[in-house]
Amino acid sequence: MATDTFGSGREADAKLAKLYLARMQYAYGPDEQHWGEALPQVNLYAGNPKEVDGALLARSSNLYGMLTTDNPFQYLGGIGLAVRHLTGKAPELLISNLRDANNARTETAAGFLASELRTRYFHPGWIESMKAEGYSGGLNILDTVNNFWGWTAVSPEVVRDDQWTEFAEVYGKDKHKLGLNEWFEKNAPQAQAQVIERMLEAARKGYWKADDKLLKTLAQRHDIVSNNRAFNQYLKQQAQAAAPGYGLQAPAAAPPRPAAVPPRPAAAEPAPVPAPAPAPAPNQPQPVQGMQLVERKPPAAAIVPVLSWLAGGIALAAAIVGGAISARRRQAAAGGSWIPGRR
Repeated sequence: MATDTFGSGREADAKLAKLYLARMQYAYGPDEQHWGEALPQVNLYAGNPKEVDGALLARSSNLYGMLTTDNPFQYLGGIGLAVRHLTGKAPELLISNLRDANNARTETAAGFLASELRTRYFHPGWIESMKAEGYSGGLNILDTVNNFWGWTAVSPEVVRDDQWTEFAEVYGKDKHKLGLNEWFEKNAPQAQAQVIERMLEAARKGYWKADDKLLKTLAQRHDIVSNNRAFNQYLKQQAQAAAPGYGLQAPAAAPPRPAAVPPRPAAAEPAPVPAPAPAPAPNQPQPVQGMQLVERKPPAAAIVPVLSWLAGGIALAAAIVGGAISARRRQAAAGGSWIPGRR
């Protein structure tokens, strides 16, 4: 972001792909003495992506997704970037969703990312949780947008324009009316400034086809300072395209006031006009008619105590009868009468 050395489009793709291949060529084999070595004349790793049709990343916890850290776009997205650079065709990027051990499934990276955005980063509940964390929450939001920008740079086929637009609506225009602008100003104003900077840079480089009015709103939100001359020029253009009096454009001079007109002599007061009849009172709200909901216990609940007493009585009677039968059997076995007082 500080400079514009990578450019955009195919030029940027080629530079990123070569950087990825150069960093990934170091071998780690059974001989620890040669760990981290690279052959001086050939990049052995660069020969592997040429045969790749698809790449897969596993996610086994709800704690980590595709935007929680930079690792997913660096490694899975990096493989996709390298394959596209070497073959001219992007491979299929997949996510092995192991979050539910009883329902493991394979999803496309684009579909998995879209679900994560809807259920987490665009959800008011998650945003409120970040607000509760104060400064740390602001940095977490910034990391999320930075990682989304990473996916945009290495695997643009995974992200969509409407997702960038939703980021701008939620975190730039406070779509959910959560007081985000005030919260950012109090806790982490630089985080929102950098979030907006990422959005404007994505639009400037052509990765996001954004609405002009939305870009103007973002350009006016913060006084963003960057060492990137191309970005600064783009920001200035967006701010100057806004309505006069907003952003960096000075308001137009007010038109001159017309000369004062001397007051005319007062005319005779007209005859009093009778006050109009009062307007009929607006329709009063009609009372709601219908059945009233009253809490009632189900019949089964009402007879539970009776059944409990009945069951207890039956159990007691059974115990008495059982005791009598046992006594009779003992008396019979002893050769006597089982009736008390008889022999």
